[in-house]
Amino acid sequence: MDALEENVDWYGDMIPMISCQYPANGHAMTTVRYDLSAELKQKRSGEGSLPDVRAFIPVFVRVTTNEKGEVTELQEMKYLSLGLYLRPETAKQYFGSALDGEAENSGAENSAEEKAAVPVKVDYAENGLAAYAAYDEFTADAGDPPVRALFTAERPLKNFKFHTLHAKDINDAGEVTWLTIEKYHQEELSPDRPLVVTLVFHGDMPEYAVSFTDENGKERYYGLSMSGMDGSLFLFPF
Repeated sequence: MDALEENVDWYGDMIPMISCQYPANGHAMTTVRYDLSAELKQKRSGEGSLPDVRAFIPVFVRVTTNEKGEVTELQEMKYLSLGLYLRPETAKQYFGSALDGEAENSGAENSAEEKAAVPVKVDYAENGLAAYAAYDEFTADAGDPPVRALFTAERPLKNFKFHTLHAKDINDAGEVTWLTIEKYHQEELSPDRPLVVTLVFHGDMPEYAVSFTDENGKERYYGLSMSGMDGSLFLFPF
């Protein structure tokens, strides 16, 4: 794989990021096989938590050599999300210590959420569903491994919908045009009655979204994704 570094628009900030691409030569047909049977068996048995075995992300490493070609330093690039990596110095500059493992719940997802003032939150159902006396439930994908996502509202949200999300087009600047297909609708998502959606994450690209009508009658859309740092769920505006 080749490393491609370019500036990416991350919620309004142009940040230098690294992505991997196949080289334009015969080596593009070369791949590496992994035996993941033990990890998958552990996941299905319930012995492991979902974030520990949800995905297997390639590691990008910057190799420094001396004049003799001997390796003098190995420096791991920090994985962000959606197949994007950051140099360690960039991660610290833009996201503080979160990508260095010094904080549990800060960084790109939180700063983006604060910028957008998202009135709907998402988490794993097992982390917060017990606090509610009643809830609504919908199955978007009954595949394996299943994830139960808990959507909660800070205030009543009218015309709340759940969609599948598809990348319709990606331009030269890396900007995505999304296509949404409505799968579920309820008149209101209230603070005292959350929504639980069973779904499956098949890869890094976002596959689901929610929407609602705000106080000005405008329909607002938020994609659902899983953090590449700690496996947490987060919403991003589009």
